[in-house]
Amino acid sequence: MLTLNVEGWFQCRLATDPDPSDEPRGVSGWTFAVAGEEDLDRIIRLQQPVSPRSPGPGSKVGVVVKAVSLDGQHVLDHPLVGGQLELLDKPKFEGRNGIVAEDATEFIHPFHLQLTGGGVSLRREDILDPQDPERNIHEVDPSVLRRRQPVEGEAVERAEIAEATGIMDYEGYRRKRKDKLEEKLQGTSDPVIQAALQKRIDDLDESLDPKKRDIRVGIQGVGLIYRFAIRGPAEVVDEGDALGGLVGTSPPWPIEFWMGGWDADALCGYMRGRLQVPFRPL
Repeated sequence: MLTLNVEGWFQCRLATDPDPSDEPRGVSGWTFAVAGEEDLDRIIRLQQPVSPRSPGPGSKVGVVVKAVSLDGQHVLDHPLVGGQLELLDKPKFEGRNGIVAEDATEFIHPFHLQLTGGGVSLRREDILDPQDPERNIHEVDPSVLRRRQPVEGEAVERAEIAEATGIMDYEGYRRKRKDKLEEKLQGTSDPVIQAALQKRIDDLDESLDPKKRDIRVGIQGVGLIYRFAIRGPAEVVDEGDALGGLVGTSPPWPIEFWMGGWDADALCGYMRGRLQVPFRPL
């Protein structure tokens, strides 16, 4: 088994309750688009963020392969080390305000994974309902959806999220962000940029109110665990035989990862996990 460990920041510009899930600007929830930005679209981007906010981890967005092992033995010079992980076809966290999944139980759909690096490309799509691939999401039986939802009863350790993101003091992190935004505000005369910065500053200020426990602060230490097997059509491109073996495309590819450490100001979070691929060296 070839095991690929991946991690990095991702972007997801999503509306939050009580806004509808397809709200384009953010009106009543605790996330929003600011002046000069494109509309919210809920798309999970592991590479190439849209309208990244500065300062913030938007400039760091990029989930990559950190390590590769074969049957438990590290392969230091593997061609996929440093490779990019992408989710294709505009994937989203699907809940639709409780119609198909409740808050914190949203599944990612579509789930079409691609790993590229060193002249190698691995691609595989998981079919939500193999019995009826064309069925609309809201028509799929909840028992079928459960396989792709976050693992019930398991949580990511806050210490691991802090180690991954570097955020140890949630309130202090947001306070420093507010200070930097205020500095930027003083240094610009552009009315659009001013409006965008002021909106972010006001939101950060509100979230730091000591009289209440705010989700925008606490969510920085929360993560959701996903664990399932990718079992749909697979494609392997290795024209230069860099892998030195054969990848199994009929057996499922087990994947386990968490997504968390949410930065509600930057609309970014952290992803860490591993993909396992059946492999036979030649």
